[in-house]
Amino acid sequence: MHPVALAKAATRFARAERAVASLEAATTHDEAEAAWNDFLTASGVVFNVLEQGAKSSPQSIGWYSRVKGERKSDPALSYLHQARNSETHGIESVTTRHQQYDLPDGHPIFKITVDEGARIWNTTYQGPDGIRRSMHLDRKDGIRLAAVTNRGVVYHPPRVHMGQVLEEVFNPIPLARAAIAHLSRLLEEAKELATLSSDQPPLA
Repeated sequence: MHPVALAKAATRFARAERAVASLEAATTHDEAEAAWNDFLTASGVVFNVLEQGAKSSPQSIGWYSRVKGERKSDPALSYLHQARNSETHGIESVTTRHQQYDLPDGHPIFKITVDEGARIWNTTYQGPDGIRRSMHLDRKDGIRLAAVTNRGVVYHPPRVHMGQVLEEVFNPIPLARAAIAHLSRLLEEAKELATLSSDQPPLA
């Protein structure tokens, strides 16, 4: 593994981590969409750079062949790859806009009033003691994953990653977190490959 490629991959990985943090903190549709697109781009570059850096040695070539196979066969990694391609080269959005309110769990809702364009619901609900109470619910604007189509093939939001079931299939945050963990592992493996030889040829 070429050390220059490894350094660049680590930089883009850090950018992907920041994008996930921005996605988690997003309160508007625009913020969430921008963060998700930044994540798709940065995480995709990590793969691309590692692929180029792996050309520096036979061991690295064999390693990235396995990485590439995982990316193609794993539903989550494959979806992210295709979503990134669709976002970069296509015209359809890879997400849909979503609104959510944290309603009182397990308690009957009697009345909800919302001013047009408002971000707050005025809610009347019955508490566990049987008394009706009023509360304000902040609206959370976010995004949901959408199916993406590339070359006539439809890729649906994934339900599993490396054999593990993902929480909230249409929520991009669990998927992004799983991808970050996967990329972190790849970078650690790439670091080990980089130490195998100090005589690395220049990148093509």
